[in-house]
Amino acid sequence: MPGIFHGLIALLALTISSVAVAQQTIDQANSDVEPSQRILIRFVTTDDYPPFNAADEDGALTGFNIDLARAICLDQEVTCDIKALSWETLIPTLQRDSADAVIAAHRVTAKLAKQVGFTKRYFYTPARFAVRRNSPAFAMTPSGLDGRMVAVVKGSAHEAYLLAFFRNVGIKAYPTMALARQALQTGATDAIFDDGIGLVFWANGTVSK
Repeated sequence: MPGIFHGLIALLALTISSVAVAQQTIDQANSDVEPSQRILIRFVTTDDYPPFNAADEDGALTGFNIDLARAICLDQEVTCDIKALSWETLIPTLQRDSADAVIAAHRVTAKLAKQVGFTKRYFYTPARFAVRRNSPAFAMTPSGLDGRMVAVVKGSAHEAYLLAFFRNVGIKAYPTMALARQALQTGATDAIFDDGIGLVFWANGTVSK
């Protein structure tokens, strides 16, 4: 695959120092390196965002991002080490050089862009609302949600969108998506606003009830 390193940069979030390490890694992988000197690329991701990165019934990592990381390593004839961590520890792990790359969807902010090097997006996900099946019908518009309570993850792009365009909607921000979803299930909120792909898998699974 020509220009694989440029492809790597277009697919992963890397610290500036890790970019240099990765470049050296790729250069060495393309040279006549002895098997005992096989290069290792350390990826970190999460295991709770199907179909991109998740743990299967046996606890093994699977998903699009996992396959992508392995394909990069296979093409370059380097060893892949992929570990699942909690979302909030991904960037700190990268910053202290305990990983070479984060391969997971991440919101790009001006503050974070000063700390790590982001690549171009390689997929887009829509945002969606979800409600309980026994919920009364109401439109998912600023006027339709007027006076209702919507769960969202604190500090997310979804929270920012609601604050900007749904001024009269009650916004209840939770530290994790699991807590936001639980709030919808228990009736603490009327709806939830989040990543559409994640919501589809959750709503059609057994956990959402």
